[in-house]
Amino acid sequence: MAYKGFPEILVSAYLPKSSGHTERLLINKDTGALVIPPEVGKITGFFLKVRVPGHGLDVVIVRKDVGTNGGGYHMEQIAEVEPGHVWRTTSPIEVVVDQNTGLRYTPWHKKFSNRVDIFIVRPGEEIFLWQAGVVVRGNPGQETYHLIDEELWRGYVVLNQATGLWTGVPADPSYGSFESRRPIFSYEPFRRALLRSSGGLAPRVLAEEEINPPLGLPPEGCYRSNWWILFMGQRGQGMGVDWQGNPVQLAGNEILDLDDLKDPKLRHAPIPANKVIMPDADGVIRLPRGKDVRSLGIRAGYNPKRKDGPKYPQGIYWA
Repeated sequence: MAYKGFPEILVSAYLPKSSGHTERLLINKDTGALVIPPEVGKITGFFLKVRVPGHGLDVVIVRKDVGTNGGGYHMEQIAEVEPGHVWRTTSPIEVVVDQNTGLRYTPWHKKFSNRVDIFIVRPGEEIFLWQAGVVVRGNPGQETYHLIDEELWRGYVVLNQATGLWTGVPADPSYGSFESRRPIFSYEPFRRALLRSSGGLAPRVLAEEEINPPLGLPPEGCYRSNWWILFMGQRGQGMGVDWQGNPVQLAGNEILDLDDLKDPKLRHAPIPANKVIMPDADGVIRLPRGKDVRSLGIRAGYNPKRKDGPKYPQGIYWA
C-alpha cells in the first residue's frame, strides 16, 4: 500500500512466523482485503513494515499510546531494519474477540494499537500525518482483513509568538486541530526533522481560529462530524455534535447501505439512494470533519449508565 501524497512510501502487512507464511501479504484488487493463504490457520495478528526510499524524504515512524488520555508517541516495538529506510513492528497487531458480540477486531484504544503513525516533514515547516493499520470486517464465519490508510492531518508548524511553543496550523479546516498530536513535539526524532526542514522557525501571532478551526453547528435535525477514526471497530467511529451543540457518537456500523434501503421497515421514512454514505474506492467509510448527517433514530450511548453521556444516532445517512 502506498501513500497517495507520497507514493514512494510503502506499507506492507505480514503474518507472524508461527503461521508458516513469512512473505508480504497481497491485497485483493476487487475487495481490498488482504489475501490470506489457504494453508494458514486461525489469524492471531499482523505485523507492519514501512519502507521509505533513500532520497532525503524526512519521515518519522511512531506509535501513539492511544490507551492513555493525551498519550505520547514512542518507538517501542518498532525496529529500524534498514537505518533511515525500513521499519518493522516487532509486536503484532492483535486480533481479539468482543465479549458482547463475539466479533473479532483489532484493538485501537491501547498503547500498541492496530496502526502506525507516519509523520512526513518537508521544507517550509510543512508536515503530514499518515496512518496505516489493519482492521477486521465481517462475522466469525466470513472474516476479512484489511490494510487501510488515511491522511489524517496536513498543515504547517508555526512558532506561536503568544506562547513561545511550536503549534500545528491545519492546511484546511477539515483537518481540525493539531492539539491531540501535540506530544509529537516532545519526540526527539521529530524535533530534529523539524529543525532540519526549517532552519529556525520564525515566530508569528496566531489567531485562535487558525489553530482550532470552528466546527459550527449543523441545521436542526442534523449531526456534524467532528472527527472520524478509520481504525475503530470494523467500519470506523467518531464524534460529532447535534444542532444544539450536544456531543453524539458516530459509528460506522450504524451507517445505512444500499441493501438497508430495501428493508420494508424504512417505507415510512424513504431515503434517496444519493443520501447513502458510500465507501470510497478502497472500501472504507469516511465521515470527514464538517460533514452533516441525519439518522433514523437516536438512543443512549455505549455506556447506558452515563445518562448524561453522548447520544448514539442509528441509521445514519447524508443530510
